[in-house]
Parts: sequence; C-alpha cells; structure tokens
Amino acid sequence: MFGLRGGVQLVEKLRNCASAYNAWVTILDDNGKPNNGPFEASRTIITLDPTTLKPKERFDYLLYGQFMKFIRRGGQRIASAGNDKTLAHVAFRNPNGEIMVVVVNNNHADKPVTISWNGSNAVTRLPARAVGTFVWNSTTGSTQGLP
Repeated sequence: MFGLRGGVQLVEKLRNCASAYNAWVTILDDNGKPNNGPFEASRTIITLDPTTLKPKERFDYLLYGQFMKFIRRGGQRIASAGNDKTLAHVAFRNPNGEIMVVVVNNNHADKPVTISWNGSNAVTRLPARAVGTFVWNSTTGSTQGLP
C-alpha cells in the first residue's frame, strides 16, 4: 500500500473494523539492494542514500505518520460522515479526549474540509493530492491542522 492510493486503502481498512495495521519497514538503497530474496525488491518507505549512507524518508513514511503520530494507544474509531465522496477520512477519539481526523485528498484539485463536533465547526482546505490530520481539542474546542 503505497502513495495516496495506499492512504485511501488504509482509511478504508480502519473504517471497516480493522483494529490495527502493521507494515514491515525495510531499508534498501536506491537500487533495491541488498536483496537476498528470490524476487525483485519492491519500493520501501525508507531508502539508504548510497553517497551519505543516511536514511531518506519517502512520501509514504510521512503518509503513515499522519496515522501513527496521532492515533494514540487506546484510541477508538468514531463515526464520521461527509458529503464529498472524493475525500477519504477516518476519525478517532483518543483517551485524552482529543478527536483526530485523517483526510486523504487523492484528487487533482484542492478540496474544502469542514469538521463539526458538538455544534462547533472548523473549516479549511486540503491541497490536491495531499493527506492532512486534524486534531480537535475537546476541552478548548479548537482544531489544529497538520497536512
């Protein structure tokens, strides 16, 4: 599951009763080496720069971070609905009371995003072909966008 399409698939899995997602993270160089397997190596989310020998994080690393950094242990998925069927989204309530929503815009145009909770609204735009995480602090009623 890579790219924005992978983000949409992860949202769909989480919206359809998945309680966890586990991905193996391997580090290969730009040529897919070392690879001792009988098959050609597939794309990885972290690559090793052969010149500096330092890891390079690819887009997918940041995409998964939109989920991993904000869904806390013990967070529970909550219902979310939207009128724009072209935006994939999933919402969680974390144990500290925060509501977080991950939105994936796999379209070639910016899309408006409105998050409503308990009579309050937050309105923003998500750029084309982007992922954003929005955290709603239920104690202050404020939202913070993290595209």
